[in-house]
Amino acid sequence: ITGDGTQERDFIHVDDVVSAIVTLLEDPKAVGTYNLASGEMYTIAEIADMFNRKSKTPVSVVFLPQAHGFVKSLRADTSKLTREYAWRPKHRVSATITRAVMHR
Repeated sequence: ITGDGTQERDFIHVDDVVSAIVTLLEDPKAVGTYNLASGEMYTIAEIADMFNRKSKTPVSVVFLPQAHGFVKSLRADTSKLTREYAWRPKHRVSATITRAVMHR
């Protein structure tokens, strides 16, 4: 983990990204910028902990120095996409991690 692990990110499943893109491509009136996000904020340390709790073989977490210009929190506002298309992500982060651990 780069930094102390307290940096926050809004992770989104690739299937939800594709779903949103297809929704926008199907509407010729869709113009402008649309943010994509799951709406679930987690720290990098929380994600690593989720993997370790769900895994039969936990791994050691290694912390590396934080890079200059490091962004502490990344959050996207999906309200335009939700308002105009009633789009919502279908995949929860914790369920995605569970599936990933089960299939390795």
